[in-house]
Amino acid sequence: MAKAEIQIGSRAEAEILFTYPNDDHETQSLEDTIKHYVSDSLAREAVGDFVVDVQITSNIATVAIEHSDTAVVDAISKRYKYFFQLGAVGYLAAQDFQRAGKWSSTWKFLLPLGLPLEYARAVEIMDFPPLSLIKKQDYLNSKTTNRWWELLALNGVPKDELARYSCIVDIVPVAAPANDGKNLDLSGIYDGPFDKYSIPLLELFSDESSNNDRRPLIALGLPIRKWITRLWGINLNILDVGTIKISDTESAPVIASNHPSFFFYAASAYKGTPDADSKNLAAGLAVMKQDIVAAAWHAEIGRNPQADPIATLTLSHNKWANREVELLELVRKQAGIPKPLEVELEIAALRDYKPSAEELQRLESEFHYGVTVVDEA
Repeated sequence: MAKAEIQIGSRAEAEILFTYPNDDHETQSLEDTIKHYVSDSLAREAVGDFVVDVQITSNIATVAIEHSDTAVVDAISKRYKYFFQLGAVGYLAAQDFQRAGKWSSTWKFLLPLGLPLEYARAVEIMDFPPLSLIKKQDYLNSKTTNRWWELLALNGVPKDELARYSCIVDIVPVAAPANDGKNLDLSGIYDGPFDKYSIPLLELFSDESSNNDRRPLIALGLPIRKWITRLWGINLNILDVGTIKISDTESAPVIASNHPSFFFYAASAYKGTPDADSKNLAAGLAVMKQDIVAAAWHAEIGRNPQADPIATLTLSHNKWANREVELLELVRKQAGIPKPLEVELEIAALRDYKPSAEELQRLESEFHYGVTVVDEA
């Protein structure tokens, strides 16, 4: 068995990096908390059997990893060491933000723990993690991820591979209530204070250790499109595919998609209004049509990173064209809306309620910020 040790830091530093004690797990030891997350990561790497041991001696927290393959141990340990170093950078940025008086009392520092870092197939970029993940002790156990995984599965990703497609970079390591997007945005948290953390994290997570390629990126949500525009000068609309320069010599393909939870908002946005049921179904279907194409691209590029991103987008559109009956059934399933007797007749009627591009933009802005789109032109 090959073995590598990863030094996390002092006990106090380890407590910070693992948000210890986790909510609802106050009786769990720090050693067990660290072991839980590292074991989750390695299980999701799909490298087979491994052994994880955590020791805190002389006030230093160390994780030991054992595996039969020396190359696997070396690659994983190198990446995880850098991940914890970046975590410390993120915490310093959080401290600065707190000292500036911009930190809400409901927020908690949280790193993307338990993810597959070395053998991931794609990187999802999102805004912030919900507080509920701390209680669950699982960064991938959310309504958002569960919905997206269903779309990936419909595009051929096996169940035991799903986690490798969801190496998540939240651009701020701040867990907040799920409906706190507006407050986060107003605080200025996305405007640069965490760039020294999030940009290197994207570099790390997108890096393919075995070659010079970069993993494909999925930009999920309006705040991420704005973030990309600010940092790379690229303007992406929903289902646009572009390229982000990650290093001097390497770039990664990126697709712009909705935040996976925007669907739930769109499919219920018209409650209490005339023809609410039809409007909600039509809005949900419009968003689903976008999301399923983005997920098809995500799945295919994740499987075959050498594929042409633009050609793959065309194939993804074609794959899901003229499948309204199937997609409407999926809308009902995911949104929890009862099925009518005559699906074909309903689809014909829904075309009268199809939201315009401007209406979808308004709904997306309301979902993220609680405000309507303002034309600045």
